[in-house]
Amino acid sequence: MSDPLAAVMILGRRSSEYLTPEQIAERLKVATKSVHEMFRSGMLPGFKLGRLWRIAEADFERWVQAQKKMPSREPADTVEAPRTVTATIRRRA
Repeated sequence: MSDPLAAVMILGRRSSEYLTPEQIAERLKVATKSVHEMFRSGMLPGFKLGRLWRIAEADFERWVQAQKKMPSREPADTVEAPRTVTATIRRRA
């Protein structure tokens, strides 16, 4: 069975130009649940069509490029911990 939205125009574009959370999850190699959380938090731009999240493919590609330009953070386990300096105090006799 074909996608019932395939022939629908959404905001002036064919619905085939929009990605579903499942398609995004596949591209990012993450769980679909994570993509839904990204939409809800506003981290990933998108809109709801009824109960369904969608993002224009061009918007998704721009978002991916913007993520690549962001400075990366070192994982916590590779960051060197500050060194503790200990001193021995000697008493004068």
